[in-house]
Amino acid sequence: MAKRISRKLELFTTHAHGMPTPDYNTIFAQFASISRDRRISNVNGIYIGFPYVEKIENGYFIQAMEGDPEALQLIFDLSTGEAKESNLGSEEIYGQATHFVVMPNSRSAAIEYVRRGAKALFIGPSIADSSEEFTRIQKLISGIFA
Repeated sequence: MAKRISRKLELFTTHAHGMPTPDYNTIFAQFASISRDRRISNVNGIYIGFPYVEKIENGYFIQAMEGDPEALQLIFDLSTGEAKESNLGSEEIYGQATHFVVMPNSRSAAIEYVRRGAKALFIGPSIADSSEEFTRIQKLISGIFA
C-alpha cells in the first residue's frame, strides 16, 4: 500500500525592509559559502540548521532542520509496542526537515513543509543569525521571508 504523506507548499516573494533592493544572488552565494557548522542558529530555544545549501540552475536548494535539544525523544517499536528513550550524543538532536528553493533573480522562494519543520517566520532570522561574519547579509536577510 502506498504511503500517504501530507505536504504543504508556500510561495514567498523575497524583500528587504527599509532599504534599497539588495543583490540577492550575492547574499545567497555568500550564505552558501559559510561552513555547515556556522549555519546553525538558536531561535527561542529551538535550533535551526542548514545542512544543505546547493547552487542550482537559477537559484539555491536549501534544507533547513529544526530541533529542540530539551525535547525527550522516544522511539516506538511497531512490532513490539514498546517505547524507549533515544540515546543521542550531547551535540545531537532529532530534527524535522523543511526544503525550499530560492530564485534570487525573480525574488521568489517556494518552501515545502513535511508535517513540521522550520517555518518561514524563523528561516530568514536563522540565516541572518548564522551569517554573523557577513554584516550586510544579517541586515538584509532577516526580513526576507516575512
